[in-house]
Amino acid sequence: MTKTIDLVLKCPMLLTRLVPSHRLFVLIGVVAVHASITNAQSQFDLDKQVSGDIRITSPSALPPCDAGAAVIQLSIRLNVLVGLESTPDCWLPPTIRPVTADAETLTGVTARMAFDHVIAQMPQYSWREMNGVIVVRPKEAWKMPLNVLNRPSGGFEANGERLDDVFRSVVQVPRSRDVENPTRDIDRPVTVKFAGGTMLEALNALLRSRQDGQWQVGYARADKPTIVIRSSNPTGGFISAPIDGDTTRR
Repeated sequence: MTKTIDLVLKCPMLLTRLVPSHRLFVLIGVVAVHASITNAQSQFDLDKQVSGDIRITSPSALPPCDAGAAVIQLSIRLNVLVGLESTPDCWLPPTIRPVTADAETLTGVTARMAFDHVIAQMPQYSWREMNGVIVVRPKEAWKMPLNVLNRPSGGFEANGERLDDVFRSVVQVPRSRDVENPTRDIDRPVTVKFAGGTMLEALNALLRSRQDGQWQVGYARADKPTIVIRSSNPTGGFISAPIDGDTTRR
């Protein structure tokens, strides 16, 4: 189906030859969805001014281990994909809403300016844009070869599979026994192909396959990271897996 869609997108005149008339409208709908996702990926623009105000909790008003909550708020407000790794002494940041007491409003800014503003208040962190995913990590983590996100990850391919099954295969932990719940956004089937690289790049590929949400890494202790993929929908659910091994040594 993917090859057919790609061919139709390149040569629309082939549409009536490839598909019986009674299935024509179905394929047109699939092509439209495929095109819109591809177009959304290509139009990701950090330097375009954001429409309307951006209201987020100021990281400087939060405890250091909670500051990442502002990154998640920004991800949801801007509808961008985000990966966030905590420092080795911090668990996952809480999910909090921008409340009046601790909130600030950004007006007339681009997405790049907004992320620069937030990360400037998180001096241990830096951020990069990686093929459509904003990745926020401790500055030292980028160059630690044993860090869980810098470890090599083999290639994989999935076609309409449950995200949790693909995720657990990637991070090499036993598959969940949870019953699939098709009403949860996080259980939406994914189609993805990854040629191989680092764990960071593999998680980015999974996130791009969903075109929604965030991956996060938190630490119960320095040698006990947990990886989470979370829907941007507050009721959309999440999947997680603990990873063994010391990830803090250089």
